[in-house]
Amino acid sequence: MFAVILVAAAMIIGTLLGMVSGFFGGRVDEVLMRLVDLFFAFPVIILAMAVAAALGASVQNAVLAGVIVSWPIYARMSRGLVVGYRDAEFVISSRLAGMSSTRSIAVDLIPSVAGPMLVLATQDVGAAILLLASLSFLGVGAQPPMPEWGR
Repeated sequence: MFAVILVAAAMIIGTLLGMVSGFFGGRVDEVLMRLVDLFFAFPVIILAMAVAAALGASVQNAVLAGVIVSWPIYARMSRGLVVGYRDAEFVISSRLAGMSSTRSIAVDLIPSVAGPMLVLATQDVGAAILLLASLSFLGVGAQPPMPEWGR
């Protein structure tokens, strides 16, 4: 259950940040994608261990650490999809009809991006289980009366 929560939270955060980055471009895109690159510069397990150890040993903090290290994958994927759809005729025509940026993202882009993001999330559940089990095994995840794969 914790892995599904981790993946859902990471997908929501990463998808929204990636969509904003891809839709607006410019400086917003540069700043957000450099932040994503910063997260990709470190191994996931090392960064998750550092965050979980800094927050304290509990399953909630392990899930939070997993979200912190997992959202960049979704941001990069959704940004790439939105950059491809941003210049599509259906998005341009709705913007010319007077639709705001927020409404255009909600009505035009979220349904277009949802399928690939759900596929990525489904594939990521196994990695999330392994990450949480690894953190538990190292002592910064679930604590002893709570059952966990890493214990």
